[in-house]
Amino acid sequence: MGKKVYVVFEGRNPGIYLSWSLCFAEINGWNYNVQKGYNMLEEAEAAYKEYCRKVGRHYSPARNRLLVSVHIATTQVNMKKLNQSFKLFENKCY
Repeated sequence: MGKKVYVVFEGRNPGIYLSWSLCFAEINGWNYNVQKGYNMLEEAEAAYKEYCRKVGRHYSPARNRLLVSVHIATTQVNMKKLNQSFKLFENKCY
């Protein structure tokens, strides 16, 4: 089983998130938040689209793909920074 994908149905910025930490940031402190984890991105998109249809919210596949792309890019940048920091730390230890 791969990494989970999370849908924030009700929170600061409803949408699809690729990590629990990003999802949690959108629901933390938000009263009556609603979120759910899915095993596949397609499942998450289908669930979010159906929820939007039921509550009358506009569903924008382009916006959600943008959110997913931004999360991927942010994760990649953060991993690069983390790797660089670790290398600096590693060099100082020796």
